[in-house]
Amino acid sequence: MRAAVVLGVTLLAGVFPQAALAAPQPPRDVYAEVPRPDQVRLSWRPGVEPAPTGERYEVLRGGKAIAVTEELKLTDNWLSEGTAYTYSVRAIGSGDTSAESAPITISTPPFQAGLELAPYLQQLTPTSVTIVWQTYGLATTSLYFGIAGGTPVNVARREELRRDHEVTMSGLAPNTLYTYRWESDGRIGPSAEFRTPPASSSRFAFGVISDFGVPTPAARANLKRLSEDNIDFAITTGDNAQLHAAEQEYRDYVIEPLRKLIATRPFWPAIGNHDYENLHNYLRYFALPPPERYYSFTYGGVLFMALDSNRYDTGQKAWMRAQLKESQARCKVAYFHHPLWSSGSGYRSRVRKRRREKIAAILERGGVDIVFNGHVQNYERSKPLRGGRISRRRGIVYVVTGGGGAHLNRFVTRRKPRWSARRGMFHERLRVTATDHRLVGRAIDTGGSTRDRFTVRCR
Repeated sequence: MRAAVVLGVTLLAGVFPQAALAAPQPPRDVYAEVPRPDQVRLSWRPGVEPAPTGERYEVLRGGKAIAVTEELKLTDNWLSEGTAYTYSVRAIGSGDTSAESAPITISTPPFQAGLELAPYLQQLTPTSVTIVWQTYGLATTSLYFGIAGGTPVNVARREELRRDHEVTMSGLAPNTLYTYRWESDGRIGPSAEFRTPPASSSRFAFGVISDFGVPTPAARANLKRLSEDNIDFAITTGDNAQLHAAEQEYRDYVIEPLRKLIATRPFWPAIGNHDYENLHNYLRYFALPPPERYYSFTYGGVLFMALDSNRYDTGQKAWMRAQLKESQARCKVAYFHHPLWSSGSGYRSRVRKRRREKIAAILERGGVDIVFNGHVQNYERSKPLRGGRISRRRGIVYVVTGGGGAHLNRFVTRRKPRWSARRGMFHERLRVTATDHRLVGRAIDTGGSTRDRFTVRCR
C-alpha cells in the first residue's frame, strides 16, 4: 500500500502544473462555537480561494491531531463541560507539505442551567420595554421589576423550561427610572436600572455602527466608545455578527461588548448578509417589532425605518410606502445594509443600481431625509441626491458607515465622484443629534477624533 501511494504522488507530480504543488497557505478565519457543553463546532476558510485541488485539513486539539477532512468544518464531540480547548487547523497540500493556522481557544460551559446572557433591553419606549436573557440549559424563569427605590415584584413567572427568556412590560410611565433583575431555577441575578424615554423630546442623540461583529481591535474600540457615549439609543446597519452569525459570535462580539449600553438603553439593529447565514440566531438574540426582518419605530418625533436590503420583495415595498405615507414625523431616517450609493470596492455597481431602482423612488417620495448603510467597509457621505442628481432642497443624504471593525475596503476611483461629499478609509462610528428639524452628525474614528461633520435639514 505504501508503494502504491508513493507511485500515485509521483504520477500526479508529472501531470499537474508546478503551481498545484506549491506549499499551501494557512487556513483563515478559524471559528469555533459551542452548541452544547460537550460539543465544539469548527469552521474555517482555505488560505487561498478557491482551495487548491486535493487540499486536506488536519484538525488539532491541544496540539494533537484529532481528524483529517476535505471539508471546511468539523464537529468535535464527547468533550468535558466547563473546560477550555485550543484548536488549530493544518492545511495539507500535495507532497504532504503543510501550513498551520493560528490557534484559537474556546471554553465549554457548565451543563447546569447557568446564565448565558445577562438581561438586556429591546424595544424601549416611553411606556413599554422588552427584557431578554438566556440560560445555558433549560430553566424556569422569573422577572422582578419595579420603580427604582421601591421593592421589585415578580411580574413574570413561567414554569415552561426554556433557554431563551423574553418578557414585555407595558403601562410604564415616561421619563421614569425602573429596576429589574432575573431569576432562573433559584439563581438570582444582580439588579440593573434604566430610564424610560420622555413622552416627547425635541433633542436626543443616537449612535450608528455597522460591520462590527468581529474580534478586531478596531471593533472593540468602536464598541467600547459607543457603549460609553452619552447617547439615548443605537442603531446598526447590519452584519452584526460579521463572520457566520453563529451563537458565539453574537455572544462574544455583539452582546457582551455592548453590555453597558444595552442593559440600560435600546439597541435597534438592521439585518446584513452575514446575519442571514444563521437567520434564526439574529431573530433569537434580537426581540424586534413585526415583521422583524424590517420594522420601524418613532423616537422624539423622528421616524426610524429599518429595512432588509437582502430581499426587497413586494411585501416589504408595500410596507415601506404605507409607513412613510402615514408618518407625520418631523424627520425620517432609513437604515439598511447594502448602500445605494458608494464608490468603495467589494460591491458591484450593477447590483447597487438594481437596488436603487427598487427602492430609491419610494424613499424619495416618502420624504426620507437621511439613509445609513454599511456593507462597504469604509466611510462615505453623499451630497443630497434625488433621482441620481444633486438636489439641495429635496435630496436624500446617504451615509456609508461600514468601518465598524472589519477589514477596510478601498475605493474604486482615485478621485471621489461628483455626488460624493466626503469619504475615507478609516474605522469609525457615527454620533447623530436630532434638534428640531435638523440632524447633526459626526463620524468618529477609533481614536476618538471627528473625521467628518454634517448637518441634514429635514423636509
